[in-house]
Amino acid sequence: MDVDLKMKLEESIEVIKKGHSAKVDDFILGMNRNKNNLKELTRLTVYGYLHYYDYNTISIKDIPKSIIKNELNKIKKKFMLLMEESETFKDFATNEGIDYYLVLDYQNGGVTICCEENGQYKEFIQ
Repeated sequence: MDVDLKMKLEESIEVIKKGHSAKVDDFILGMNRNKNNLKELTRLTVYGYLHYYDYNTISIKDIPKSIIKNELNKIKKKFMLLMEESETFKDFATNEGIDYYLVLDYQNGGVTICCEENGQYKEFIQ
């Protein structure tokens, strides 16, 4: 067990409950907002990044869809392993529900290219 990682996970709970984001390991964690009441926070958000494509030389549309879904699954698996570091965090995440997002990182920003919200897979590229 990584004591520093456990502590970082547990400290992130209070930060994200207040509507802020927290970086833990390779992930940015936060909470979704209720579309009908933006003050209400719902479901844990986990943002993972696809780094190895050069945004300047490849179009997002050129990324194979199989790679996109596979990368999102890798994020989910890695996050599940990460949650094992803290039972407190794991309980929090499980109770809130988890939405996963895959973001194409292009140095100065990012574009969300797919997600799994409420267990439903969605792609944002054609």
